[in-house]
Amino acid sequence: MTSMITSGELIRSHCRYLASSGRRPRTIESRRTFLHRIERVTGTPLADLSRDQVEDYIDSLVAPATKRVYLAHLRAFYGWALDEELLSVDPTRRVRAPRLKRPVPRPISEHDLSRALAAATPLVRAWMMLAAFAGLRACETARACGEHVVRGETAYLILPETKGGGAATVPLADVLLEELSRWPATGPLWQPTGPFHYQVVSRKVNAHLRSLGIPAGLHSLRHRFGTQAYVSSGHDIRQTQELLRHASPATTAVYTQLDPRGGLSIVNALPLPSDAA
Repeated sequence: MTSMITSGELIRSHCRYLASSGRRPRTIESRRTFLHRIERVTGTPLADLSRDQVEDYIDSLVAPATKRVYLAHLRAFYGWALDEELLSVDPTRRVRAPRLKRPVPRPISEHDLSRALAAATPLVRAWMMLAAFAGLRACETARACGEHVVRGETAYLILPETKGGGAATVPLADVLLEELSRWPATGPLWQPTGPFHYQVVSRKVNAHLRSLGIPAGLHSLRHRFGTQAYVSSGHDIRQTQELLRHASPATTAVYTQLDPRGGLSIVNALPLPSDAA
């Protein structure tokens, strides 16, 4: 080994560093789980991992996005370990991250959304409504509380903690206010059944959609919200970005399927050469 410190001590120390840096518990747990997993799969302590082992492990993964995420976990870990002089070698330094295809929006169709809402239990229906009409993520839905629903001339839902950290407010359409009126006014919204882990929210919605033969998942409902918000806003990408709570409009573009009617009006307005008029 290049260090006398054990892998367990390295991981615990790294997680303490993440916590002191204000990283979210979910992020810390993901990092911890992954570091233990790569040791278990390769049969090699973190301090002894080679570039070839890292590349072999990354290549064994199927999804390019997953490969990039796991490689980013490793790079962050080894960057910290070198800065702290706990290790002297970074096996990820020359490992290339896989290129990703340009992602495309995948909103659920309006027909499938109607079918799914009509056939859902009250709980799953509420979760789908929050995703399709407010763009909530599974983790935000799981933590929603009755006292966070603010009614008035401008109704909104308070999110004390979002995916990227920090608080946010989400405007609530009348149809959502009516939906949420069926749930407790205080405490976790999903009483007495909940509260739920965010993965339960995703699994239950995804299972419901699959049971109907709908090729979509919970995130497709958020894509639907982004697409419809983009159209309703008059194709205002900045406003849509705020509604989706994205740090970058580039991320928002992944969630907003362009309205083909808008493109048609543009191409029909292109000037024609005089001999083609």
